[in-house]
Amino acid sequence: MRRDQDRAPVPHKRQKWNAEFTENTGGQGERVTFGQAGEGHGLSRGGLADVYIERIASSCILRAAMKPRLTPLSKLAIFTLALFTVFITWRAKAFEKKLLNKQEVSELVGKSAPDFTLYTLEGQKVSLADYRGKKKVVISFWASWCGPCRMEMPALRDFYKKNQNRLDEFEMLAIDVDDDDPGDAEAASKSDQLPFPVLLDRAGKAGRAYGVDGIPAMFIVDEGGVVRYEHEGFDATLELALAVRLGFGPPATLRPGQVTVDGDSSH
Repeated sequence: MRRDQDRAPVPHKRQKWNAEFTENTGGQGERVTFGQAGEGHGLSRGGLADVYIERIASSCILRAAMKPRLTPLSKLAIFTLALFTVFITWRAKAFEKKLLNKQEVSELVGKSAPDFTLYTLEGQKVSLADYRGKKKVVISFWASWCGPCRMEMPALRDFYKKNQNRLDEFEMLAIDVDDDDPGDAEAASKSDQLPFPVLLDRAGKAGRAYGVDGIPAMFIVDEGGVVRYEHEGFDATLELALAVRLGFGPPATLRPGQVTVDGDSSH
C-alpha cells in the first residue's frame, strides 16, 4: 500500500495549479495557497509548484522525444515540392499576363491586315484583297474539333442572317485551321448551316500570318484593309460586339434625345 508521503497531493482538475484553493479545516473554510497546502503535507512552501514544473518539463521532453524526425530524403522531397510550387505559380502568372496583354494590345490592330488567298469548301478562290475598298471583313479562325469554335459559329450565323440587308457593307470569312480532313470542316459547316464562305487553310499560312496561337480567333478588317479589332476565345456577347465594331448599333441603349458619337440622336 502506497503511503501519503510517497506522493504529492494533486489539486482538483478544475483548479489551475497557480490559483488559490479552499481547504476545509475543522468544518470552516480557510483560504490557503498551494505553498501553505504543501506545508501541511510535509512539503516546503512552493513545493507543489516545483512538482508541477517538473511534471510539465518531463511531459515536454517526452513529447519531443516521440516526435518523428525528418530524414534527409524527406527534407529533399519537401524542398523539391516547394521549388516546384514556386515554379508553377510563376509560370501561371506569366501566362496570365501574356493573355491579358494580348487581349488588351494586339500587334496587328491599327496595321494593314496580312493578305491571303484560300479556297472555299466548294473550291472557289477567295482573297482578302477582293474586299478592299468595298466591305469590312470579319475573319474567324476555327476548327471543327474546337468546342468554343462550335459555340461561336452559330452566333456568327445568327448575326449574319439578322444583317442580310447590310451584306453590301460587310462579309464574314470562316477560316478552318488544323483539320486534317476537309470533310470534317464540311460536315461541321453543314451541321451549323453556315451561310458565309468557309475557307481551308491547310498549310496554316494564313493563321501564322495573323499570329493565331489559339482558336477561335477573330479579326475585323475595315474597308481600307486595316485591322481594327482582334479577340481570342469565345465571347458570349459576340453579336453585340460585332454590331458595335461594324458600326451597326450603339454601344449601349440610348435614352430619348441622347446623342451618339456620330452625332445622331435617338427619338
